[in-house]
Amino acid sequence: MEHDEEAIAYDHRSDGMYPLMTNDRSLSAAQVLQAHKGQPMIEKRFEQIKTVHEIAPVLLKNEGRIEALFTLYFSPCWCRRSSSASCVLP
Repeated sequence: MEHDEEAIAYDHRSDGMYPLMTNDRSLSAAQVLQAHKGQPMIEKRFEQIKTVHEIAPVLLKNEGRIEALFTLYFSPCWCRRSSSASCVLP
């Protein structure tokens, strides 16, 4: 059986690597990676919105309104997770 040593070496160098792409050119590579690492939490929140909390679809096109809706919705979640006795909303 023949082995392609060049292909094996390439696979060895790139093992465990995958591309992360973004359309936000202002982000550094470290910022893109940090955002990617937070993705599971974001996905979990969207799952909760769609299932546990049974929120009806809301059609918002303005980014500011989307952020405002999620801020209002998740503020109680932030408060519950807060270790302090009092909660100050953003």
